[in-house]
Amino acid sequence: MKKSRLFKIIIAFFLAILLPVLSVTIFEVIQQDKKEALLESIYERQLDTILFAVNQNCWDNFNSWVTELSSQFSKEKNALTQPQKIKSKLKNFVRSYSPIHSGFIRTGLSTYTTYIQGGKDQIPDAALDESSLKEIEGVIMEDRIAILKMADRARQGYVNPHVLRWPQEGDTQTTLLLFPLVNIENAKTIPTLAGIFIDDLTFIREIVGRKFNSMQESSFIFGVRDVATAKIIYTTEEVNSDIFERSEAMWIIPSLQLEIKLAGTTLEEFSQSQTQSNFLVLTIINFILLVSIFYIIRYVYLEMLLAQKEKDFVANVSHELRTPLALIRMFAELMEMGRVRSEEKKQHYYRTIMAESTRLTQLINNILDFSKIESKRKTYNLKPSNIRLIVNDIMDFYQYHIQQKGFKINSSLELNLPLVQLDSEAVRQAVVNLIDNAIKYSNGNKSIHITLKRMNGTVVLSVQDFGLGIPVKEQKKIFKKFYRVENSLIHTTKGSGLGLTLVKNIMVQHKGQITVKSKVGEGSTFSLVFPVMDKNGEIDGSNSDR
Repeated sequence: MKKSRLFKIIIAFFLAILLPVLSVTIFEVIQQDKKEALLESIYERQLDTILFAVNQNCWDNFNSWVTELSSQFSKEKNALTQPQKIKSKLKNFVRSYSPIHSGFIRTGLSTYTTYIQGGKDQIPDAALDESSLKEIEGVIMEDRIAILKMADRARQGYVNPHVLRWPQEGDTQTTLLLFPLVNIENAKTIPTLAGIFIDDLTFIREIVGRKFNSMQESSFIFGVRDVATAKIIYTTEEVNSDIFERSEAMWIIPSLQLEIKLAGTTLEEFSQSQTQSNFLVLTIINFILLVSIFYIIRYVYLEMLLAQKEKDFVANVSHELRTPLALIRMFAELMEMGRVRSEEKKQHYYRTIMAESTRLTQLINNILDFSKIESKRKTYNLKPSNIRLIVNDIMDFYQYHIQQKGFKINSSLELNLPLVQLDSEAVRQAVVNLIDNAIKYSNGNKSIHITLKRMNGTVVLSVQDFGLGIPVKEQKKIFKKFYRVENSLIHTTKGSGLGLTLVKNIMVQHKGQITVKSKVGEGSTFSLVFPVMDKNGEIDGSNSDR
């Protein structure tokens, strides 16, 4: 019955709590790949958006240059016919932007006005050499159709430069941006063209790098790679690896590539870390849930077990009360009706009534004391006492009851024992309970030994029987309330299951202990160990072997 109810409770917990949580866990595990893919997709979009913003900023800078240079010539109608004015305006423009180190204006076939910003090792206000100009003119002629289309788009408001990667000189890589001067003329022949030479590294540091830093994306590392050499030429932070998560060609300088990655990790590692964290959290939650359910089920099981033991206790106590009451009533009725004429028989009936009433009193006292202990109202009156006198008094008082049961008690009580701080009534109750247990579980061997001796600074009172014995695994459990050993022979003997619980509590209050030595089929020995008093009347625990 108990197992059936417990099984139903486990099923209820499983269906109500564990099954939904496990279902969610399984669903989360199944969905983990999708979540990982979604996370990667979100981050990839974020990275693409950042790269797009940087590229757009570079494009906006280029368009501002085009607008500024075009506006300088559109304000004066004849400015393009005067080489000195062209050079002056070109010079001012080139000097205004550090990434631009030189430029030119092409006003006609092989007609150029050029300017090179002088450096430490260069002649100030220098011009492009003839070979460079021939090379530029060759490109313009070769790409004539593309340049005309570029001019048409420029007239519509969209300037897209013609990009040339200029031969590298030393450590400096240069890019030529060729574009039409807008709003200058509407001829369908090759229009007035402008060209600016960009120092790639300066452009990256001042335009790209500044944009990277202004975005305040501390979670990311930005870099720029030279496509031709596949080398990283710029990063916002030092990196141990040149592997980046996302990349996009720079619109203005296609030979360079913008790159980005998460700081300190890669997107794949970050995704795996998130997945592992999610699995760890789910595992911890499920573990806590399983442990909680285990303890809940265990608690419910123990409560059910306790309820069953209380039910058995009521049944056993009812039987224990009914038996002595029935005997007392029967013998009293026989004597009241005058059916007992023999004086010897009357004395026998008197002693039986006395013994059964004593037994009844002991049982009631056990129940009352247990109730007081449970409600923490039980008090003890401890005072120095001679425990040997108490034991003798118990054996004298219960002599007839013991003999009526057919038992014989052998006692060995040591003389000259020290005084022990104890409550005589409580100790009497403890000893009577041990003797009563010895009688109940004798299994036909009607011999009981009681010994009292001093040992290692304590006084030890032992009650030994030669009956059923107690299995080792049960010896710690027998002191729990309502507990009875799982044994078919024992269950034929009625009892309340409170006796040893009360004895243990009594010994705790006396600062002593109760021990048990037992072997199945050979009997049990219960020992009450009392601490002795020193010369000052205090309990001497210095020599105790506890």
